[in-house]
Amino acid sequence: MRKTWNRVIIITWFLIALAAAAGFFFLMPYYKTWQVFRTIDKGGWDKITEEYSHLSASEKEMVDKNLPNYSAFIAQEYVDGKRSFVYTAAAFDAIGLIDNTGLQSQYMPNIAKNEYIASVMEMVNLAKSYDVSAANEAQKGIDSASARLDIETREQILTELLNINYPLFLNGQVSEVRLKALCDFVKGNAFYAAKDYAADIENNINAIIEYRKLYDEAEKCYEDNNFFQVYNICENVQVDPADTLYDGKFNQLWTRADIAGKEYYLKELDTYIATGDKVNAAALIARLEEYFEDDINLDEQRVKIAEDWQRTYIDVMEQMDVIIRNNMNDADGKPILAEDDMKKLKPDRMLLIDMQGDGVPELVLFNSKLAADSATPCFFINFRNKRYGFLGLYNVTHFSAGAEFVYSVVGGDNEETILYEYNGTSIDATSQASKEGETYIVNGAEATDVDYLAERDEIINHAKETGRGFENASPIDKYVSYILSYGTEEEEK
Repeated sequence: MRKTWNRVIIITWFLIALAAAAGFFFLMPYYKTWQVFRTIDKGGWDKITEEYSHLSASEKEMVDKNLPNYSAFIAQEYVDGKRSFVYTAAAFDAIGLIDNTGLQSQYMPNIAKNEYIASVMEMVNLAKSYDVSAANEAQKGIDSASARLDIETREQILTELLNINYPLFLNGQVSEVRLKALCDFVKGNAFYAAKDYAADIENNINAIIEYRKLYDEAEKCYEDNNFFQVYNICENVQVDPADTLYDGKFNQLWTRADIAGKEYYLKELDTYIATGDKVNAAALIARLEEYFEDDINLDEQRVKIAEDWQRTYIDVMEQMDVIIRNNMNDADGKPILAEDDMKKLKPDRMLLIDMQGDGVPELVLFNSKLAADSATPCFFINFRNKRYGFLGLYNVTHFSAGAEFVYSVVGGDNEETILYEYNGTSIDATSQASKEGETYIVNGAEATDVDYLAERDEIINHAKETGRGFENASPIDKYVSYILSYGTEEEEK
C-alpha cells in the first residue's frame, strides 16, 4: 500500500512539474514582451536595444503592435501630471531605439514644447519671489526641454507667449510684474526677432502705465470740474490700439466731460455776463470755441459782451442790401449803377481791417466772383461816433499796412495807379499816376515817363506783402462769428 502511495506521489509531482514546465514555456513570450515595456516605462533607453534583440520575430511583432497605444498612454500620463518630463523623455528615447514608425517624433516635440512653456511660465510666476528651490526646479525644466528644441522653435514659443500674455495684460488679466518678467526672460534667452519683440513690448508697457496714470488724473480733473484739462488729456493721449479697455475708457470719459463740461461752463459764462465781467467772459468764450468749434454756438453770449462797433457791424450786415442800395444814389436819389451792376456787386465776402490802428476795424465788403489781381470792387464802411458810416465803393488791388490801399492797372496803352488814404471819416486819393497812350500824368499834371514810372512804383510799394489780402476774407453768412471773433487772435498789423 505504501509503495502504491509513493508511486502516486511521484507521478503527481511529475505531472505538476510537467504542467509548470508547460506553463513556463507557454508564458515565457509574454513575460519577455512585458519586460520590454517595463524597461520603456522606467526609461531604460540604455537596455532596451539588447532586450528587444533577444525577442523572437513573433515577440517583436507583439511589441511593435502595442507600441502606438503604449506611446499614447505615456503621453497622456505626462499630460495628467502622473509622469515627469524626464521619465517621459527617457521612455520615448527608448521607444525611438526600437521603433521605426516615428512615434518618438510624433509625441516628443509637443511634449517638449509644453514642458518648455510650463517651465518658462513657472519661472515668470516666481518673479520677485525668493523661492530659490522652485526657481531651480523651473530652470531644470527649461534646460531639459530646451535640449530637445531647436533655436527657431524656442523663438516661436517665446513669441507666442508674448502674443498671448500682452493682450491679457491690456485686459487686466496679467500683471505688469508678470509680463515684464516674461519680457526679461525672453530678452535673456532669445537671440533674434523674439528678443527685439520683447524689448518693444517692455517699452509699450511703460507707455501704457503712464497713460493709465493720465487716465486717473483725468478722472480727478472731471471730479474737480476741470473739464478743459480732461479735454486736453483725452485729445492728446496716445493709446495703444490693442488696448481696447483704456481706449474705450478715454472715449467714455471724453463723452461724459463733453456733456458735463458744456453745461458747467455755460453756467459759468452766464455768471460772468450777469456780473459784467467781460474779460473773463471773453476768455471763456474763446476757450469754449477752441475746444468745441462748430459743436457750440456762442454768438448770443458774445453779442452780450460785444463792443459797440461789433454790435453796429452786426446790424449793418443784417441790413446790408438796403444800406448799400440807399448809399449808392446820386444827389437826386437816383441809383448810380444799373440794376445788373448792383446784382453783380452784391457782396458775399467780408474783411475787417483796422486801417488807422485804433482798435476799431473798418468793414470791407466785396463779391468774390469779381475779385481779380488787378482790382476788386469793395464797399467800405466805418464806425464813428456810435454809428456806422458808408465810405463808398472803391477798386482795390492791395491794402497797405496802414490806412492806405492801392488801385493799380498796368500793362497796355492805358494804365492807372492810385493811392487812397483813409483819414478816419473819408477815403481820398492822395497820389495818382496814369498813362494814356504816350501821355503821362502824375497827380493831375503831365509828366515825363521817368517821373511817371517813379510815382507809379512808389504807390505800388505802399502795399507789397502786407498780409492784408482778400484771402483773409470771411463768407458773409459767418458774419456774426467773424465780427465777434475779431481781435481774439494776434493779427499782423
